[in-house]
Amino acid sequence: MGNKNKEQRFTNAAELRVAEVGKARMVRGYAAKYNKRSHEMTDPRTGRAFVEVIAPGAFKRILQSDPDVCCLVAHDEDRILGRTTSGTLRLSEDSTGLYFECTLPDTTYANDVYASIKRGDMDQCSFAFGLGEGDDEWREGATRNAPFLRTINNFGALADVSIVVHPAYEDTEVAARKRSAEQPITDAERIDRVARTFREIQG
Repeated sequence: MGNKNKEQRFTNAAELRVAEVGKARMVRGYAAKYNKRSHEMTDPRTGRAFVEVIAPGAFKRILQSDPDVCCLVAHDEDRILGRTTSGTLRLSEDSTGLYFECTLPDTTYANDVYASIKRGDMDQCSFAFGLGEGDDEWREGATRNAPFLRTINNFGALADVSIVVHPAYEDTEVAARKRSAEQPITDAERIDRVARTFREIQG
């Protein structure tokens, strides 16, 4: 079934590296990886449990449209790290998933994020997205009590990639480079964040 509402997914970093080359600093890594199962989540519309998988190539179409995407701290638009329209955030997709590189601004919160990534306190990502009709498919679990499997085949919208603390997906990568960081988030909190983000988008 399609879903036009805004959703967020929190993803875990597999590794973290910091390097210094010149004065500019950069955060880079995979905000999402293909063929990796998420933690079990709850569908806010139906209340059913499900796990999610992103099919290879799901980001291809949205990236071809040159979307206006921001890199944020915990989805907070007051703490922007970079943006595709300014060239400070660069997105691409490959056989692994959604890759991003963000050149950090010289701001207090960016300095704090850089230091937290360097220390290993922040090593995870999140991304906010929207789906259109037919962009995803649902299958029942193998057994009666097993969660549904949701496969995302295409992203209809991509709002932001964010540096966060706790994941829904495993195996993503974030690295902080210099060159020329709370309690685990519950399903209820995730649903509340999704609802608030969607209300803001709708005005």
